[in-house]
Amino acid sequence: MNCTPEAHSEQTHSAGNYDNLSCSKVNCHVGWVGGWVYASAKGYPWVAGATVTIINQDGTKISAVSGSDGFFYLGENPAISSPYQVCASKCPSVDCNLTTHTSVDCHSANCHAVKTQRIYVTTPSAGTGGSGTVPGENCAQPAAGGPYIHVEPIYNRAGIGQSCYDCHTLQTPNANPNYKGGYLYDGPESTTTVEGATITLTPADGSPPLTAITGPDGMFFFGKNGTTTTADEIPAGYVPCVSKCPTPEICSTVADHPTNQDCGDCHGVTTGAPGTTGKVYLQ
Repeated sequence: MNCTPEAHSEQTHSAGNYDNLSCSKVNCHVGWVGGWVYASAKGYPWVAGATVTIINQDGTKISAVSGSDGFFYLGENPAISSPYQVCASKCPSVDCNLTTHTSVDCHSANCHAVKTQRIYVTTPSAGTGGSGTVPGENCAQPAAGGPYIHVEPIYNRAGIGQSCYDCHTLQTPNANPNYKGGYLYDGPESTTTVEGATITLTPADGSPPLTAITGPDGMFFFGKNGTTTTADEIPAGYVPCVSKCPTPEICSTVADHPTNQDCGDCHGVTTGAPGTTGKVYLQ
């Protein structure tokens, strides 16, 4: 089939909390058919504006467009006849299944709930990081490839700020890497997050810089996305900068951050709030 141009959908599903689960999970939905679209079979990042099309044996088609968190919804008890073919498309790419599908539960245990078997449409430019600048501007191009997200109003404790360490290490000792990150906003006291921005930490000791890309809800962490994520070691002493073209790069007024604590330990709601220095932001 021909590729489908990027479309638009407002439909999301509590972004970041359900995308490895079946719609038909106990105590969730009955009859829903849907799932999430990624940039590769191994996931990361989500792909918005992709069209997922089911093609029945009689030639009839059912389609849905993915939202900003990659979520698509084909409806409740849609007219799907088994076996069927399914394709995900967003120009210039079209990716279709290699074997006919029989289950209408996209994220069942043996289907796309498998970490290496995600629903995907090839996106050659996704995850390229923050390379490239606009001539005359000191800024990084908007980039894809940010992490799975935790919904900001929930995981930022209503704006008070929350350390990744609180959950990933403290509550479940040795169960997860020592993640360090936070949320990027469009102002020091704003509640609006910024996606696709590049955050760079330049160590004071001359070590190579560390970079992170903000995801669809403005969340970032320093590490590597993948089937298994890893966390980077943050140096004690660095200069942090944030950039997203056409906004020029902005760097911290604190020339040398003397700590390697998690960003959420220091950055909270308002400048001057107890124990904080304001939000991480790009304005």
